[in-house]
Amino acid sequence: MEEKKLPDTHVDAMEPPQEINSKTVIYWSEHYKMLKGVKEGGAIQTKARKFVSLGLIDYDKENKCYLCKPIPGYNSTTYHIIWDKTKPKYKGEGRGDFECSCQYNQKTFKMCSHVLALYMQLKIWNWRRRNEQI
Repeated sequence: MEEKKLPDTHVDAMEPPQEINSKTVIYWSEHYKMLKGVKEGGAIQTKARKFVSLGLIDYDKENKCYLCKPIPGYNSTTYHIIWDKTKPKYKGEGRGDFECSCQYNQKTFKMCSHVLALYMQLKIWNWRRRNEQI
């Protein structure tokens, strides 16, 4: 029997990551993985990867909220993302999660691409901080 060759993007989840960046974060983000098989999940994941790869997630110190800046040439709205301790969690049980000012999040109360991008960016920032790369 011929041994299957793993694609270059394969990551062994048992080993710690060599680096978490905009390309590899999808393998280590539980919030990204939980959208697999969800009706709108693929579109949300694709757009979130775009926000992260273009560096469009930022923190507004003055207003104490995260920002998801617009994709150049795609839209012009900057969305505000705040922590809401009363909001039901997207993943797991209990309360406390991010809320986005976008229409999708406000109407459906489901995770939007902006919140997913924030979770992915936070994972990258935290990994870098732990590994003293910031």
